[in-house]
Amino acid sequence: MTSVRTGASSGIGQSAAIQIAKRGSGVILNYSSNEQGAKDTVRNIEQFGGTAVALHLNIGDTAGFPAFREAVAGALRDAGVPSAV
Repeated sequence: MTSVRTGASSGIGQSAAIQIAKRGSGVILNYSSNEQGAKDTVRNIEQFGGTAVALHLNIGDTAGFPAFREAVAGALRDAGVPSAV
């Protein structure tokens, strides 16, 4: 299972992403401006053997949605998840 978590570069979103990963789910997280926080979340998840990837998306700009969709599909393919996007 893989879940997509927005706002996972800090605060409640970061905590939620880590807890989701600890329960065995891969996590695709997005960030808008806090790239370092997103990288920290991925590193934290990977430290206990989880799988995560951080992708940029400004959810206030719908023009970026198609590229984000493709990035999610690519991350899922890289993880060996059957096409679901």
